[in-house]
Amino acid sequence: MTRGNCRARFSVLGPLEVADRGEIISIPAAKQRIILATLLLRPNQFVSVDELIERMWDGDEPAPGRGAVHTHIGRLRRTLADQGVRQFIQTRELGYIAEFAADELDLMRHRHLVDLAATERKEGRAAEEADALAAALALWRPTPLSNVRSHLLHAIDVPLLVEERLRTLERWGELALRLGRYDEMITQMKAALMDNPTRERLTAQLMLALSRSGRQAEALEAYKIVVELLREELGVEPGAELRETYLLVLRQDARAGPEPRVTSSGTEHAERPDEVRSLSGEMAKLLQLLTELTPTPAEVPAVPHAFTGRSAPLQRVHALLTAERRRGVIAITGAGGVGKSALAIRAAHRAAEHFPDGSIYVDLGGSTLDSHPATVRYALGRILRSLGVNPSTIPSDVEEAAGRLRSLTSGKRLLLVLDNASHPAQVHPLLPAGPGSRVLITSRRAFTSLDVSAVERLDPLLLSEAVAMLRTLIGARRADSDLDALTQIAHLCECLPLALRVAARRLAARPNLPVRALAAQLGDERQRLPMLSDDDGGGVRSMLMVSYRALDSVADGVVATRLLRLLAVRDLTSTDPSVAASLAGLTEQEAQLALDQLAGAHLVEVASAGLYRLPALVRLFARELAHEVTGFDTPALACHG
Repeated sequence: MTRGNCRARFSVLGPLEVADRGEIISIPAAKQRIILATLLLRPNQFVSVDELIERMWDGDEPAPGRGAVHTHIGRLRRTLADQGVRQFIQTRELGYIAEFAADELDLMRHRHLVDLAATERKEGRAAEEADALAAALALWRPTPLSNVRSHLLHAIDVPLLVEERLRTLERWGELALRLGRYDEMITQMKAALMDNPTRERLTAQLMLALSRSGRQAEALEAYKIVVELLREELGVEPGAELRETYLLVLRQDARAGPEPRVTSSGTEHAERPDEVRSLSGEMAKLLQLLTELTPTPAEVPAVPHAFTGRSAPLQRVHALLTAERRRGVIAITGAGGVGKSALAIRAAHRAAEHFPDGSIYVDLGGSTLDSHPATVRYALGRILRSLGVNPSTIPSDVEEAAGRLRSLTSGKRLLLVLDNASHPAQVHPLLPAGPGSRVLITSRRAFTSLDVSAVERLDPLLLSEAVAMLRTLIGARRADSDLDALTQIAHLCECLPLALRVAARRLAARPNLPVRALAAQLGDERQRLPMLSDDDGGGVRSMLMVSYRALDSVADGVVATRLLRLLAVRDLTSTDPSVAASLAGLTEQEAQLALDQLAGAHLVEVASAGLYRLPALVRLFARELAHEVTGFDTPALACHG
């Protein structure tokens, strides 16, 4: 049935639905529902074809190409058009945008009401803020997108959606407590805890509402239940907020006991409930614990502007950080400039709520040119100070300081981000004790000698992601003026986030420079490295120099770096041990070892079994070095230098 040009309403805060005047419009095809859900979760935002492919085929290989996505988009458009729904999916280069007005999508209505609540908050109108948040919460229905079959969608997108609801609920809970809306609050919190039983803030708010309603026994029982769940399912103790709430309930329970009375002998005494009396020893211990609490560290830097893509590795790292297992050490490895730190920072922020004892960030300095990596003593001091240890009492002995760290972190749920680690010996003494803590390491090296639970190897961005990143960095209008040139820039930067950011800064510094002009400059191999290196010595050249010097400073690495220069001046884009041996005057076994060392330093890539690829930026860098070493820039002379 054709309805004419209906004004459909779309819903994602429950099962996916498209409705016209209360009548559901059917979308029977599973792939079309995945596409629609993915676009609805990002209203009025660019969604790349690659991201749609990931959601539709759950990252499995081989997945169909872009043509399959275009086919399914076309079918979805026809399905909706046959029902009279207006055309809202707009095609863009390398992706799509779903354009909606605020009243057409429940997610946008929810966010509009939350924004309205924020305005009321600024004006000091607590009741109006609470009403706006309550209206936003009323839009939610059970199990978002339960009728959309996509593992990645439910592993990555739906948890973020649920988190948005929980944060709204927690803010409403703060206001409901202040306004005395205890009955309404108890109902809401109990329902939310059915699906999120270890959400400590919800439990704390429920306890306060129960206690203020004269239901202290129920409040204490709620605490008992969540503590058992945390210990049995996660192997951790409750966080500071929940412990403090427990004490508040206990104090109120004691105050609520009978008033002191005068006995027949004239002496006065107070009767206290047996439960409070039996808990008095535990309360004293908890009070002592609270007096020792220090401000919870939250040191992870802000997520870099224009963080793009990485949905699959981000989900994997998040799952590792939040898994119910004993102590976890997760390493993110990859070439310099590939975005390891950005991914670690994003993952740390996303997992922050799982670590109520805080997050500590330390840059170990393993990727900074012309500076020494941080010493173990410095890093230990840095972490201990963050945990509240007086600097004057930090042991000078490394082993003793490491022991102090383990003592302080035993039983805590702490996230430690060790960025730019240079070698395992730098990291091992910094590892906290206890099953609830996690350590996230970034390094160019694979730490095979460290007890690492999992390693996430990071590759350059997909081309579509690199273009999207540039588009965000330089602005949509300028980017869309010449998407072909922007794509060329992304390709010449080899989709390395570091190179992309330097290129974007070049464009930002010269707002009248056409995008195509920068693409032409980068297309000239003589200008590419200088253009992708900052004036202060940073950028791609500096990044490659760190890896090169680390390899060149060891005895066996000298052979590897010499081979790298020879490959570059011969303009070889790939090689194998046989060719490398002939070129450098080595045995095949020696050449194999040198190539493996270069691969370990991310200066060559393992293309396939026995074949190694020399990335263009590395080739240009090594050619510059060959010229400096030999004084010549011709392949023949440089090879004999």
